[in-house]
Amino acid sequence: MTIDVCILAGGYGSRLRDIWDGPKCLVPVAGKPILERLLKKISVIKPNTVIILLGHKHEDVTLFLDGTDFSFQILPLIMKPEGTTVALKKALPLLLTHPFLLLNGDTLPLYDLTQFVRSARIIDRTIVAAWCRDVYAGASVFTAEGVDKFTPNSDINTIIDKHAVRYQVSAFLDVGTPENFHKAQHMKEEHL
Repeated sequence: MTIDVCILAGGYGSRLRDIWDGPKCLVPVAGKPILERLLKKISVIKPNTVIILLGHKHEDVTLFLDGTDFSFQILPLIMKPEGTTVALKKALPLLLTHPFLLLNGDTLPLYDLTQFVRSARIIDRTIVAAWCRDVYAGASVFTAEGVDKFTPNSDINTIIDKHAVRYQVSAFLDVGTPENFHKAQHMKEEHL
């Protein structure tokens, strides 16, 4: 089950500006950057390539990535602040598998990512997204046709909300708000 992965990690983290000045994807979760934990979760699906779309403070992220060692290729792509859908369209030629897994760089799946990807492939729709209760859980599987729904001004969350089949998951951690940032600092390793 080989699938390429794209991680959205270029946001400004404006809601965290008073408590964190680094990139959101490097927010510590139980003492380790969320991106490190996310890459370890991804490793169980054995991707060939993981593309990380970077923007704000990309130097910090590339420096962090230089010190990592994973069994898959990691391609950091530095993008201009043109919006998520424009960045994703530019990364598409580098994603060799269709469908591919799209992840938010500030969100950690606390569910079986392998099962999610398998189920998304069985469902076989243009977009299958992970939802926990009534909230998007930061993971989706896209076919090339799903990406075709993007226009330069479209919002990825709107596209997912409007076009994705919802796959229910048990839990996830989004560190993009001050409340969740503080929660992440006190999480225990066994809960991750």
